[in-house]
Amino acid sequence: MRDLSRFQRWYGRDEGPVDRRPVRAGPVTAELDGPDLRYVRVGPVEVVRRLYAAVRDQNWGTVPPRLSNVELDVGSDRFSLRFDARCVDDALGVDVAWRGEIVGEPDGTVTCSFEGTAGKELLYNRIGWCILHPADNAGRPFRARTPDGVIEGRLPAEIGPQMIVNGLPAPLFPSFDEIEIEVADGVWARFELEGDLFEMEDQRNWTDASFKTYSTPLSLGFPHEAEAAQTFRQSVRLTVGGVRTAWAQPSDDPVLLELGERIGRLPALGLGTADFFAGLASAALATDRM
Repeated sequence: MRDLSRFQRWYGRDEGPVDRRPVRAGPVTAELDGPDLRYVRVGPVEVVRRLYAAVRDQNWGTVPPRLSNVELDVGSDRFSLRFDARCVDDALGVDVAWRGEIVGEPDGTVTCSFEGTAGKELLYNRIGWCILHPADNAGRPFRARTPDGVIEGRLPAEIGPQMIVNGLPAPLFPSFDEIEIEVADGVWARFELEGDLFEMEDQRNWTDASFKTYSTPLSLGFPHEAEAAQTFRQSVRLTVGGVRTAWAQPSDDPVLLELGERIGRLPALGLGTADFFAGLASAALATDRM
């Protein structure tokens, strides 16, 4: 019989939606969603859709973290989030404890660190940071530093097909430890990565409107074996160059919205769920106001 516990944890839990907290690092704005950083922007330009740390088990399941010792400090032009997390799946023998930190500085630098320890011998496919780049980056220029030197190109405008090489999924281009993407004309986002080599895939193959940077090259095969007390350390440092002066500080000027003529009515909206899940939780049902 199919084990639905993982789906129930994510989609059928009887909990209210998590409140997102707006934060700012100089010219960079974002939202904190639990331990994740979402919708990182410079002015009107989205730089990152989501930045998060993931523990993926041997079946590519994501083991959700349980947080403790959360410390959040939010200022007018800086922020920091520090927390302890533990990812446990007794059925698959996964137990990883880690310390996370996300810090935004007034100059726009955002640094994320991950320090984890395996609580036992375990099998895993991935442990560490993942970065979702918005689909608006399609066709944009990039530069990446690989072990064999710097490469340049453009992210695919059309969906970059998921190639299989020697029986394993292949990335869009060779593994790297630094990548720059021109997210708008003359505006470059630089991601400096430590602790592992990273790769990129086009998630539009799976209807997700993003490109994904992830750690541990798939060409190494999977799953990987971790010994008890084995440590994992990774960091991501994001900086943005070419920021326009008009975007550097928030404006207090009023915003004027003008409505045009009515052209029709929106259809009725609602929520639904597949019948093999546990059904919608009461908190989800309460959000259906239409």
